[in-house]
Amino acid sequence: MAKSKPPTDPSASQSPAKQTHDSGTVTLTVRQLCLLAAALSLIIASALFLHEMTNRVLRMGTFFGLAIHVRAISCFVNIVGVTLGFGLIARFCRQFAELRKRPAFWVVYFALQLGLTALFYLTLHAGGTCEMTLLVQFLIGALEPVILIVAIDYARWIPHRQFAALLIVILFATVALVFGVLSVLADWLATTAIMCVQLAMITAAIPCLIPPLKAAIPEQQNIQPLPEFTISRKSLKKSESHPLTYLVLILVAYGVAFGFMHVIPSGLFTSHLPRMLPNLVGAVVAAALYRFLLPDGEPGTTLVWNRLFRVAFPLVTLAALLIPYTSGFEFIFSLMFSASAEFFFLLLVLTGCRVICRSIGVGYMRLTAYALLLFNLGFVVGDLVAMVCSQTIKTTTWNLGLMSIGIFLILSSATL
Repeated sequence: MAKSKPPTDPSASQSPAKQTHDSGTVTLTVRQLCLLAAALSLIIASALFLHEMTNRVLRMGTFFGLAIHVRAISCFVNIVGVTLGFGLIARFCRQFAELRKRPAFWVVYFALQLGLTALFYLTLHAGGTCEMTLLVQFLIGALEPVILIVAIDYARWIPHRQFAALLIVILFATVALVFGVLSVLADWLATTAIMCVQLAMITAAIPCLIPPLKAAIPEQQNIQPLPEFTISRKSLKKSESHPLTYLVLILVAYGVAFGFMHVIPSGLFTSHLPRMLPNLVGAVVAAALYRFLLPDGEPGTTLVWNRLFRVAFPLVTLAALLIPYTSGFEFIFSLMFSASAEFFFLLLVLTGCRVICRSIGVGYMRLTAYALLLFNLGFVVGDLVAMVCSQTIKTTTWNLGLMSIGIFLILSSATL
């Protein structure tokens, strides 16, 4: 657990955010934390809004000559890209840790962000061919994990109270930008103007990211990096491997549930309001639950697990069971519970990874990348199943009820 240096240390007064860790000391000022949150929120919001624009503009289109439901395919392509990004970071974590220190890496990264964003809008045509649009969705999705893992890896050195505040600020800012500011502007401005706004957001993230990256790199402050995450099933006794199995089941099962509910009902032909309002309300509910159900001090793994099955589990099962009964309101109530549960679950996952990192000293970057990889693999499966169901099964109350029961059984088996 992190401890403050004694007042007699002359360096202790340099910053209120200075903390000691088992491996050394890292300084992150409040200004640097705010800049880090701003950079991450701007990049993630821009990437997510490309997916939102696909849902706004495209419904049916042609994919290599075949007529497809573009909304459902877009969800699948985007999340496959995100999964690939986490998988590459997890697999090549050591190389990635070296690359992120090089200015050339970030020049290429932001050049890709700007180029792909512009290309997306140039290829976005309602009712036309969508191969290039979906390819851009895939590539943008693969770039999302880069900025997330880098930002969260640096943030893990700060106290839990600042870490929790950082997560809440990023959640609020990202959701407000995507489903608030950008969604409202998209109703009033031309597509070209929206493209310029997003390009400006990406550009603004560059100066925001530079100061915290320079200040928070452990090697620049003579800190010995934490060891790599090398726990394997072969190195564990049979009894010790059970928690690892439970963790995998939880991440995949909840990923399947959220992936399914991302397409059904939100993948159906609905207006913009059922997509905007639930996410805005969900962010508020998730942030409130996270703030008041976790202590200001360092939480333990038992507390994180307790909040998962006592809060996240009821929320997501209720969201699934409400699907057949909310069609008259375009699924708004079901989506509110789903968004609240998904945001809260992801906050718990990031917190749980941090707890494990600080408890046993494994590398936070690789641990988080693997955890989010497993979650997104489940999300891909749920998304794919929902996409097939939306194409082949009529969305009657009876069929939706059976789907809801299936989600409930999956989550119950994994959680209880």
